[in-house]
Amino acid sequence: MSRLGNRLPACLACLRRLAQPSVSPIQPPTGVVLMQTRAKSNHMRPQDRGVVVRLLEDIPGFGRKNAVFRTERGRMRNQWYPANKAEYMTRQRFQELGLTEEDVGDRDRAFAALGQADEDDFVFEVVEKQQEGDKTPKMPITTAHTLISTLTPATLTFYRKVIEKPASEKAEKPRASRFKDTTLDIYGSVSTNDIANRIREYLVTDAEGRMVTLQPEDISIIGLEGNALKAIGRYGAQIMLGGSEDAGVQPVLKVVEILPEKEGELQKH
Repeated sequence: MSRLGNRLPACLACLRRLAQPSVSPIQPPTGVVLMQTRAKSNHMRPQDRGVVVRLLEDIPGFGRKNAVFRTERGRMRNQWYPANKAEYMTRQRFQELGLTEEDVGDRDRAFAALGQADEDDFVFEVVEKQQEGDKTPKMPITTAHTLISTLTPATLTFYRKVIEKPASEKAEKPRASRFKDTTLDIYGSVSTNDIANRIREYLVTDAEGRMVTLQPEDISIIGLEGNALKAIGRYGAQIMLGGSEDAGVQPVLKVVEILPEKEGELQKH
């Protein structure tokens, strides 16, 4: 008799027990197939650029009432929309307000300097200042121009998505710029409001700079009648605060540079 035959039990009960599947912490039950699962990867999923909204009230750190810009979906869905602080800008809403994609600006981060603690504190502070009256002496225009010139870099860079065109349509077109001209049009635009917001971001880093009052109307693009740039390139801009012409103050000159936004990258500014 073989060795295998010698190892088999002789009684029927033992044979029946061996034939039944057993559960062991070391060996899986007979007939059970173990499979390894992997978490779903979102590595190749394109990044979400958010939604376009319009503020229904002033929000520190984001902008004034009626400002139109992109923001995170979660913030709009969970915070602003339930509190009626902003509305979704659908195609129909764009038409009703007479707006286009060119009117979509950037978040006004400098607006946070008006109230860092809480939005309620911000409202209280503004009302209190209005009741007290304007007791703060107005900053001289020469001082304001000096602060804008020194606190702001010579070149203000913006990133925008380029509109792809067939090679046949890439003909030379005049651009309102005394720098390098291009024919790469962009989605949306870079407006004087965007430029003003960018300059304010630098001004709020300085105690005196926070006192400078800068409006989009104080900025003009050299050689351009409108207030929006719509192509990749470098453009000249001048800043003249209200009343600077009467004071005989020279304008502050800056370069506005628009660069292509990389594919799949969120709009930086």
